[in-house]
Amino acid sequence: MKVKNILLVLLAIILIALIISKCNCRKHEPRLKNIAFINPPIKSADVPFTSYTVEAAIGDTIIYNSGSVLIFPSNAFADRKGNIVTGKVDIKYREFTTPIDFYLSGIPMDYDSAGVKYVFESAGMCEVQAFKDGEPVFVNKNNKPEINIATKNNDPAQNLYFLDTVNKKWVFNGKDQILDLSTITNNSSEKTNDKSQILSAPIKPGKPEGDMPIITVKIDSSSFKELFVYHNLKFQLNETANNFNAKDANEEWSNFELKKGKNKNLYNIHFSNKKKSVVYLARPVLEGIDYDKAIEEYKRLKTDYEKQIKVAEEFRKEQSMKNQIENLEIENANKKILALNKIINAKNKIIEKENQRVKEATDALVYLRSFTFSNFGVWNCDRPFPRTFQNTVNILPHFVDAKKNPLTFDNKVVFYKALNGLLSFNNDSLTLSLNDENMIIGVQNGRFAYIDYGEYKKLGVTSKTTEQNFKMNIVADANNNYQFIKRLVMQ
Repeated sequence: MKVKNILLVLLAIILIALIISKCNCRKHEPRLKNIAFINPPIKSADVPFTSYTVEAAIGDTIIYNSGSVLIFPSNAFADRKGNIVTGKVDIKYREFTTPIDFYLSGIPMDYDSAGVKYVFESAGMCEVQAFKDGEPVFVNKNNKPEINIATKNNDPAQNLYFLDTVNKKWVFNGKDQILDLSTITNNSSEKTNDKSQILSAPIKPGKPEGDMPIITVKIDSSSFKELFVYHNLKFQLNETANNFNAKDANEEWSNFELKKGKNKNLYNIHFSNKKKSVVYLARPVLEGIDYDKAIEEYKRLKTDYEKQIKVAEEFRKEQSMKNQIENLEIENANKKILALNKIINAKNKIIEKENQRVKEATDALVYLRSFTFSNFGVWNCDRPFPRTFQNTVNILPHFVDAKKNPLTFDNKVVFYKALNGLLSFNNDSLTLSLNDENMIIGVQNGRFAYIDYGEYKKLGVTSKTTEQNFKMNIVADANNNYQFIKRLVMQ
């Protein structure tokens, strides 16, 4: 009996020990990291914002150092409840124009559509935020701001996307408008030829009715085209013409004037001489065969008129759309011209200080990609395409430092020189282009590491390469910032 009790005690002790051990193991289990959707790989090298202040009730136009233009109309901001915000609003703005910008910002450049994975090639990406007394404000949907991103890319294949950070995806938002700054002149309000002439609707012929007198008058063919098309036209006095005197028919009138009345089918006939003046209200009428011919003519004229109206309306819409694309709104035209001048001045200063390569790069910045926006956040003019590329090779990379010590990398990315985008890799292999120059970058212990285009080219990677050693350059802590890294990559 004692032995049985001892065994039970031992079993209880073992069970308690297992429970304690399991609890201790749980305490030491690593917690899963909650990785942010926008996750800069190097906190000290994130793309910096530029700050501005806008008087909300008045609005303002902001010119960014790249030449981009932000237009805030009056009352463009609202609070969470939709109330119009007044006073000073703080604006934070930044742009991402190159693959290194996309990488350092930590903004995802992948796009999923119907289960297919795509990579973005950007023609211009930006982020704009707005705050009132430190609290975020929102766009007044009835008075939306406008962004005009300076770019060298005028490819119409790019679409407009907004980064939804709540649902963690890019949202298609239609198209931007592309403006060629080189076509803008100070005479932006120059009149265009107006092809939409004033059209007069034909008057339906009428027959005489009742006993009111009928008179015949001669009409100037250039004054009333809607009447002159009918032959042998006469006028029957309206029943309200109580002042009619039959003797007026025998009067010699020195002046005659015909004017349209308030009713489209009635006319005022004004006769006058030195002795008297009379005005009769009358409607045009035809009799007999003249009326029959006039009805046929009216049908033809009405059909032609409706066609002309349709053409004129289509022309008006076409002209309106053309003006929106080719001409800026008059109130903002001069401001955008100033933006062009600023780009030119900036390029001139760069040319004085920098080399020919920078000159050629800045010479291409002659377009603005324009769009109004309904949400503050990240906006992107992008062209998505599948992650599968022609003539590539998948290899297993081995990363080493200058002393050939193995390196372990986070945030591995490949830049193709001809692509204004990036390919990120979370697995062991890399996909490299055999048609283009490649640059490989990553993060090693929080510092930027890379092998540049020239160093990669010397390795001689071919379609038969399966593994490759990459000797990576690692920047010093003092240089682990946005300005240094961007200069380094853009050389």
